[in-house]
Amino acid sequence: SGHYYDDELVASDPWASITYAGNYPASGTTDPVDTGLTAADLVGRALIIHGYDGGRIACALLTAPAPAPSSAPTPAPVEIDWKIPMDPQTLTVAAGSTVTFTWSSTHNVYEVSDATAFDDCDKSGTELASELVQIVDVAAPDTPKTRYFVCTVGMHCVSGQKIAITWAAAPTPAPVASTAAPTPRPSVRCSAGVAFS
Repeated sequence: SGHYYDDELVASDPWASITYAGNYPASGTTDPVDTGLTAADLVGRALIIHGYDGGRIACALLTAPAPAPSSAPTPAPVEIDWKIPMDPQTLTVAAGSTVTFTWSSTHNVYEVSDATAFDDCDKSGTELASELVQIVDVAAPDTPKTRYFVCTVGMHCVSGQKIAITWAAAPTPAPVASTAAPTPRPSVRCSAGVAFS
């Protein structure tokens, strides 16, 4: 009959009872067909729909289902109480975390270039928030790295108002089992000029 199924697991042709009725409204249901095969066994196979007269009216190659979208949770924002002194002066946060500095006194937030500028309380960094505000969000970098922040007001940095924040690497997703390439099949002609192999 040309129907594809595992005749050792399925006693009779499971496709024999499946029919197409073109003059009726869609039922909104799907008729299951137990072929005795796994989804991986069907990848690369042609599905051909025949009309009431036996002529081919549609066809498609079966593909694997699309992988589910990532369910990795968005990391919670990390809030830092920006004060003198900062204890500890180092912090590691999850990849993708936004860090929010908040304060209630006269402070600012500068980002300095490296550990040496951090250790030396170098005031030539980039201002992220002036003394006029009391909150600033720092977005996560695109890649894992350590960024250095200091307060340049008076002697605040020398008094310990500084922090080095390391954004950790994103967790590596579990490997996905690969499916072997389907066995090459003979070409299937669905309609004039269209062929699948």
